Amino acid sequence: AVLFLNEILNIDLVLHILNLGAAVVAELVGNGLQLLLQDPADQTLVGEDAVVVGNLLFQFLVFLLIRYVRLQKKRADEMQKMLFSMADSMAEAIEGRTPYNANHTKNVAKRCIEMLDYINQMHKDKRTDMYFSNKDKKQLYLAAMLHDIGKIRIPAEIINKPGRLTDEEFNIIKSHSTMGGDILKDIETIEDVDAGARYHHERYDGKGYPHGLAGENIPEIARILCVADSYDAMASNRSYRKALPQETVRNEIIRGRGTQFDPAIADVMLQMIDEDKEYKLQQSDLSGRKILVVDDEPMNVKFVRNILRDEPRFEIIGASGGKEALQILEETEIDLILLDVIMPEMDGLE
Repeated sequence: AVLFLNEILNIDLVLHILNLGAAVVAELVGNGLQLLLQDPADQTLVGEDAVVVGNLLFQFLVFLLIRYVRLQKKRADEMQKMLFSMADSMAEAIEGRTPYNANHTKNVAKRCIEMLDYINQMHKDKRTDMYFSNKDKKQLYLAAMLHDIGKIRIPAEIINKPGRLTDEEFNIIKSHSTMGGDILKDIETIEDVDAGARYHHERYDGKGYPHGLAGENIPEIARILCVADSYDAMASNRSYRKALPQETVRNEIIRGRGTQFDPAIADVMLQMIDEDKEYKLQQSDLSGRKILVVDDEPMNVKFVRNILRDEPRFEIIGASGGKEALQILEETEIDLILLDVIMPEMDGLE
């Protein structure tokens, strides 16, 4: 039986055996006790045997129940792993539609977890009553990774429009929160993930969207997301501007405290900013990915610069030959090299 159980992976089958076994135990023990109570001499042994078999089967069912619980936990863990993997893929798909906004969802998720860790440390130091469990962290992380999933349904030409949006276009953009909530509402493995997508644009003063919720009527998960999302939006490059200086970001958080942001959550972010002397909370790739283009034809270097002219994350450095390229590499950290194989003096392979 033990060997058989170790091969059982079908939870529905285990549950069926449990139900059936429970009925058999009840029948065996019940009938055995009944025979014992009747106490005819020729039935006592039969009654005792029935009770013993019933007890053994009961122990077997307890073992099977433990197996069932473990299988349920294993399946839940596997489903969670699959869900988080899918969330990563969905985040990649969302960011692929907005190249200027690469890593936004991952940065927001990271900021959220950093905020919860900071709050828990404050709780440990008796500086706040707020506290978040590991379950809360998983919930918030998943919600953060999927908070912009509704943008999948927004036309790319609107999302990536470099100029000012019309009122109609802005209303379409705003609909991503409701659509995101609708997409995520049926996730049962981790509760309230849809609330992050649906309500992260609500404001503490009730002037946000889509429902104009105010104060603590906004789910806590969305209030945290609102701060983390806004921080990353200001501390990262956009198609229309560079990342804002840290002091500007701090002032905007202060300005939005109690109006756009939950004051308690805003205060946490402000303390984190004050401790971040080197602006490490800034989006990780903001220093500018440096691309070295090595080509003796200046037109080719210009061509690459033209292709990436609307990409503030990339800095194009040109070199007319191998010797110049080597000199640049000694002085500068380069992320990518594009080079011509055939050049005078030193070719690309050399």
